Amino acid sequence: STLALHLESMLNNPDVSDVVFQVGGRQIHAISGILRMRCEFFGRMLNGNFKEGASSSSSSSPSSSSSNKRRRTNSGSAAAAADSASAAAPVVPIPDADPDAFLEVLRFLHSSRCVLTQDTCVPILELATRFGLPELTSLVGAQMGASVDVANVCSLLAAADKLGPPALRARCMAFAHANLIAVMATDAFKALKAAQPELAFEMFEVHATTYEHTKKRLAQ
Repeated sequence: STLALHLESMLNNPDVSDVVFQVGGRQIHAISGILRMRCEFFGRMLNGNFKEGASSSSSSSPSSSSSNKRRRTNSGSAAAAADSASAAAPVVPIPDADPDAFLEVLRFLHSSRCVLTQDTCVPILELATRFGLPELTSLVGAQMGASVDVANVCSLLAAADKLGPPALRARCMAFAHANLIAVMATDAFKALKAAQPELAFEMFEVHATTYEHTKKRLAQ
């Protein structure tokens, strides 16, 4: 919708943002009110952060307050005021996050959409779980499930087993079962077997159970 596009245009826009996130060496600008409204995690984080910013602002010296008053009476002060507001925006560090994935999480919170790539889908799923965003978790899981193939099924299964959603895990397991020989030949399967042997074993277990069930049906 037009509204969603307008809200998305405010993302990572220093001219209108009032909070800056420091993520992996990058600064990402956002609108705090949207984040507070859409996500409880950011609501708690930003409310505490902004209280600190407000107290430091209120402790400015009298000479600074006087200077601010003079600026407000100056008819040409709009640009200077905007620069001052931008400079005063709090910088919030987000540790252990992929900046591209974090940007897409903020895009979802601003506009209810996100752009997924093969490189960012798992990091976005991790952040959606971390920030408590079940709607985004389901959205990413559905798109990941639609892109399952022999090359990526093991990595997607590992992510789904750790993070959810259950539908993605079931989809990956079903695909692995249907293509077990090809999946077992991949380096990704060898890595999965070394890191999570119980998950690799589950593939065989599902396959064996289905095989036995099919054999009994054929014998009837």
